[in-house]
This record gives sequence, C-alpha cells and structure tokens, in this order.
Amino acid sequence: MSLERWSGNDCAQLAVNMGLKQYAGCFGANLCGAKLVRLGIAHLPQLGVLNFDDQKNVLRCLEQLKEALAALEEERLVVANYRRHRRATFGGCARRPGLF
Repeated sequence: MSLERWSGNDCAQLAVNMGLKQYAGCFGANLCGAKLVRLGIAHLPQLGVLNFDDQKNVLRCLEQLKEALAALEEERLVVANYRRHRRATFGGCARRPGLF
C-alpha cells in the first residue's frame, strides 16, 4: 500500500515501530499518509515531538520508509513489465511441462 493511503492507525503504528510509542496517540489522531509524506521538522513540535533526537529519529525513519516503499514499487513495476513481456512473447499458447 502506498504511503499516501495510510490511515491514522498506520501512522500511530509507525511511531511504535520507531521506538517512539509515546507519540503514537498524537500521530494517530493528527496524521494520515498524505500528511506524513509532507511531514517536516517544523511540524514535529506541533505533534508533541520536542526532543531534538526524537525529531531526527522520526525524520530519518520516515526517509528510510519512503526509500523502502519506492524500492518496492520499482520492483513491482519490473515484475509487471516482465509478465507483460512474457505474455506478449508467448501469447496465449499453453505451456507444456518440461519446456521451460
């Protein structure tokens, strides 16, 4: 699922997964995926994240999450293109066991 589609509950779980469960309630009540994508350091105090180390942790984890989701999307596209190419190459012919 894309980050933009995350619910408040997903954002709360992210806080827990980051080891910052003290912010889970606030994340869940105030964030969704669309807001999470645009979250910056200036927003964190409004969410109660006042500790600078916690702020850095949130932003670092969020960046890693975005990178991981982008890599998964890229992999999904590669697989989809491979399947499309395979269908175009082999058409609708029945695959016989042992040929490939």
